[in-house]
Amino acid sequence: MKTKYSLLILLALFFILTGLGCKTTKDAAQFPDLTLQYWGLFEDSGSIKRLTGPYSQRHPKIHLSYTKLREDEYVDRMLKGWVLGEGPDLFMIPNTRIREFLEYIAPMPSTMTAPVMIEQGTIKKETIEKVETYNGYTTRQLRDTFLDVVYDDVVIHDQIYALPYSVDTLSVYYNRDILRANNIALPAGNWSELIEQAKTISKLDANDNLVQSTIALGASNNIPVAFDIISTLMMQVGVEMSDASGARFQSNPESLSAIQFYLSFAQKGLQNYSWHDTMPNALDAFTSGKLAYFIGYPYHKRRIEETNPNLDFDIIPMFAPENAGTLSNYASYWVTVVAKPPDDSSAIEKKKAEVAWQYLLESTKAQNVRPFLNNPANPRTTALRALVDEQKSDFMLGPFAQNLLNARSWYRGYDYAFAEKTFLEMIDQVKNALSTGISPQSFIQAAGDLISQSYSPRQ
Repeated sequence: MKTKYSLLILLALFFILTGLGCKTTKDAAQFPDLTLQYWGLFEDSGSIKRLTGPYSQRHPKIHLSYTKLREDEYVDRMLKGWVLGEGPDLFMIPNTRIREFLEYIAPMPSTMTAPVMIEQGTIKKETIEKVETYNGYTTRQLRDTFLDVVYDDVVIHDQIYALPYSVDTLSVYYNRDILRANNIALPAGNWSELIEQAKTISKLDANDNLVQSTIALGASNNIPVAFDIISTLMMQVGVEMSDASGARFQSNPESLSAIQFYLSFAQKGLQNYSWHDTMPNALDAFTSGKLAYFIGYPYHKRRIEETNPNLDFDIIPMFAPENAGTLSNYASYWVTVVAKPPDDSSAIEKKKAEVAWQYLLESTKAQNVRPFLNNPANPRTTALRALVDEQKSDFMLGPFAQNLLNARSWYRGYDYAFAEKTFLEMIDQVKNALSTGISPQSFIQAAGDLISQSYSPRQ
């Protein structure tokens, strides 16, 4: 009996010393419960839950409701939502379209307040819900924290307008069976080795039709990321693609050299001939086992595995010129932005925008974004400098992470769809000019000039 009473006393002392329950400060008690509407396009709710779930546990008064929309309704739904006052508080857009949405989004505040649960004390621990003040990034802090490409894309007029969870870069998928069947022990390590392998891999039938291809290059209509690949080729030979005023690639003669190299893979009679513009989509060709190499992003891996689970493939870093130094690579990624509340909006709506930015600030930090990046169903490469070395040694993400520090994007105008269309039309025009003996430089100049016009906001 004495032992029983002793245990009860010890338990009582434990509860007193450690503290149970939660204390709420007056400021936190007065802070309203907020639900933030978060809209996305390609991310499923499970992936986003890895970010929003832990955040809501730390901030129980802040709830995030994620909606995944279809691509064909995304922009229309947002515009209608804003008109009706029912739009999202946070939404995702491509890094190339930030300026298109600039009038609808709010920059990061210098400070943000939000209620949070924190544990205090050493011997006597207690959980307290209190209102904390969070400092936003300075542009210098952003540069030191995120990849260079993120800084270049999201800082506009010395303000930060978006943050990403991840950044995708190009890498090369290769078919092991095709290499094995052609007695090739190792995948090509650079462009020169790829051209050498093309002599063996690409196969023509009796009518000179391609029945097996080395790589999908040289066309603009059936290669999913042609814009990105050609941009990478230009950057690899030192072309400065743009500046704040518009496109600059048109003034560099190496742009034509990069385009000619790209087109050479679709030129019959050359040793690297392996593709043309009437072939099927390059991703379909790879998944069906008829293409040895496919240049793509991390998200293509999931599509390949779902379409052909039996395909024996692997991934290597993006090709570069032989003995190249800096391995420039194209970056394509999505950012999250915060909707700008109207000038006549209520105090609650303005507070929601502030809290939305606080969520974005917190969820993109290394310890919080890591579960999103390491999702086994859909792993992603990081946007944070601190995680690059960690991902370089990752079996799946390593090939993509190798070039993160040298990743670049270049279009920072107000109409990416127009820029992409103009850029790819330029490739076709250069192809036709070369085949007819016309100088192609005028088409490159015209495309650059047209793209530069889209660097001014639409009136």
